[in-house]
Amino acid sequence: MADRPIDNYYDRFDESRDYERLLFRDGYGAQASEMNEMQSIEAARLAAIADALFKDGDVVRDAQIVANPQTGEVRAGAGRVYLKGAIRTVRAATLSISTSGMVAVGVRLVTEQISEMENPALRNPAVGSGTFGEPGAWRLRVRAEWGFDSDGKGGEFFPVHFVDDGVVRSKEAPPHLDSFNQAIARYDRDHTLGGTYIVSGLVVRASESAGGGAQIYNVEEGRARVWGLGIELPTSRRLSYATNPDLRFIDTEVHTADGSARMRINVARAPIHNITLLRATLQKTATVVHGAFSGASDTLPDASCPLWKSARAKLFLSRTQIIEE
Repeated sequence: MADRPIDNYYDRFDESRDYERLLFRDGYGAQASEMNEMQSIEAARLAAIADALFKDGDVVRDAQIVANPQTGEVRAGAGRVYLKGAIRTVRAATLSISTSGMVAVGVRLVTEQISEMENPALRNPAVGSGTFGEPGAWRLRVRAEWGFDSDGKGGEFFPVHFVDDGVVRSKEAPPHLDSFNQAIARYDRDHTLGGTYIVSGLVVRASESAGGGAQIYNVEEGRARVWGLGIELPTSRRLSYATNPDLRFIDTEVHTADGSARMRINVARAPIHNITLLRATLQKTATVVHGAFSGASDTLPDASCPLWKSARAKLFLSRTQIIEE
């Protein structure tokens, strides 16, 4: 309730006292505080039942969003969302959010007290009565409005959807009964080795139009269960990720040549980012006529000149050849 004083307003509801009913007695005057307390008792009773089925932010009907990952524009549709013990109606709105990082898009509950000053129709309409035209009870108006966690607006915020780098995170389609879904999720995890699998669709294909240091993937529409909870993607999506390879240094990988002039080597850990060192051991047989002396070795007929040169390595021919930086 807003920080606005209301003359002669009392509500003695205290949930810890376990009061369930007000017992009105004949011959005694009714108190306005008793009527306020009666409203609070009924609201608390309804909220206790509803909280067993829903949690704050559950979508009951519609209330879906569409985000543009390039501009950050979010179109939030009208619908009904469960918040603070009641199903609230939220109207359509357009938001502008950041296209990087995670943004929580949800509903803000904005409360406002309405008196006869703001709405003269709240004065007593009973013509001919002694209190005709006199002020009476005020009204507490609670509006549900779309917003996001960093918009700086007032009201109590409840997240409903999450947007990661401009892409809306999948959410279970309504009706979303949390207690039932949790029970089904536990059963699914116990009987399907973790409860994570694709039900239909969700085929991922790499796009050939990748460029600008990004990897592009197209994900078809479909449905899956993740950790036992249902996830539905009603339309296909185009996902873009910055190219950030996970590089690891491979110290040694040995391959044997087949003797041909040119050959393809299929490495065990592809693809190769760059080569820093190449070692090659060559074996050659040569016929050498031994000189007319003993206790000495004869040289090979080949000169130790480079067989090839490159910016990365040099190969030298000798009894054992090594290519190094």
